[in-house]
Amino acid sequence: MDEIRLLLMDFGIPPYFADIGFWVTLLGVIWAALRGSFRAMVWFLEHTSLVAVKQELDDHLARRMDKQRKDYDDKLSDAINSIAELTKSNQEILKQLVKLEERDAAKFHRLNNLETTVQSLSTELMHIQVLNNMPIGRSITLNTDDIGGD
Repeated sequence: MDEIRLLLMDFGIPPYFADIGFWVTLLGVIWAALRGSFRAMVWFLEHTSLVAVKQELDDHLARRMDKQRKDYDDKLSDAINSIAELTKSNQEILKQLVKLEERDAAKFHRLNNLETTVQSLSTELMHIQVLNNMPIGRSITLNTDDIGGD
C-alpha cells in the first residue's frame, strides 16, 4: 500500500489524496453531514490522523527537496569541473603565449643585432669606398705636429 502511495506522490498527487484514511474520513464527514449529525462529523474529524497526514506531507516534501538538492549538487559539481577544465586549458594557452612572446623577443633581439651589424658594415663599406676613391701618393708624409712630437 505504501508503494502505491509513494508512486502516486511521485506523479504529483498530494499524499493526503493517496491515503485511504483520507477518503474514509472524507466519506464519513460527508455521510455525517448528509445525516445532519454535527457530532458524528466532529468525531470523524477528531479521529482522523491529521498528524499522520502532515508527516506524510513533510516526508514527501523532504524527498522532493533531497532530489532537487542532489540534482543541484550534481549540476554544481559539473559546473565546477568544467570551470577547472577551462582553467587548465587557459593555463596551457597562456604558457604557449609566453613561449611565443619569448620567441618573438629572441627574434627581435636577433633582428636588432643584424641591424646593428648591417649599419656597422655599411659604415665600413663607406670607409672602404672613401679610401678607394682617395689617390694614394708614392710617399706618405706624416705631419709631426699632429702626432705631438718635435
